[in-house]
Amino acid sequence: MKILIKTLLIMALLMFTSTLHANSTLTAVATPDPQTGAPTVSLSWTLSAIGAPPVISQNMYRAACTGTVTSGVCSTDSTETFAKLPAGINAVTATFTDTTVVAGSSYIYYVTAVCPATGTCVGESIPSNHVAVTVPPNSVPPPPPTGLGITSVTKNIVNGVETVTASWSDTPQEKEYFFFSDGASFQQEGVIVVAASGNATERVTLPAGGTVYFMVCNVHGACVSQSV
Repeated sequence: MKILIKTLLIMALLMFTSTLHANSTLTAVATPDPQTGAPTVSLSWTLSAIGAPPVISQNMYRAACTGTVTSGVCSTDSTETFAKLPAGINAVTATFTDTTVVAGSSYIYYVTAVCPATGTCVGESIPSNHVAVTVPPNSVPPPPPTGLGITSVTKNIVNGVETVTASWSDTPQEKEYFFFSDGASFQQEGVIVVAASGNATERVTLPAGGTVYFMVCNVHGACVSQSV
C-alpha cells in the first residue's frame, strides 16, 4: 500500500509539474519604433496554465535565424543557438518588446515559465512554440539632432567676387556635409568634422549677384538651411 501511495504521489507530481510548459501561442511582430525609427520586435503569448504563484518569472530566449523565415518559421531553427535575453519578465506579463534587434536581420524566439527551486512546481518549463520574424529596414527617419543649427551666413562682395561665410554648430566630432547654391541647385562643397568646441565655419566664393543659399546635413540625415 505504501508503495502504491508513493507511486501515485509521484505520478500526481509529474502531472502537476508537466503543465508548466503551457506558455503558448507566442507571436512576434517587427516594426520600427514610432518615435525614433529604431527597429523593435513585439512579442505576446498565452501565460502558463499554472499561473502565479507558483510561477515566479518568465524567460525570453532568442537566436539569429541564418536561414529564411516563412510564416513565422525559420528554415534553420533546429541548428540555431539560443541565448536568454537579459531582461527578466515577471510572472503575470504576457508581452515583451525586444529593442536590441538589427534592421534587416531575422530572429527566432521562445518563452519559458519559471518556478522556485523547491516545491510542487520546480525550475524552468520546457519552451513555448518557436516563432521567427524578419526585422524590416527602418521606415521612420531619425529625428534631427537638437544640436544642429546655423549660427550665421554672411556675404561680402569685392571686385565682383562674392565670398559667402557660413557658421554652424552641432555635436563635437560630428561629420557634416555642407552645400552652397546660387539658386539653381545645391552643390556639395565638402565634408567637415565639427570641432571639439561644437562649432564649424566654411566659406565659398561665387560670382556676385542674387541670393545665396547654404545648407548643412549631418550623417543622420538631418539638414538645416539659410539664405543670404
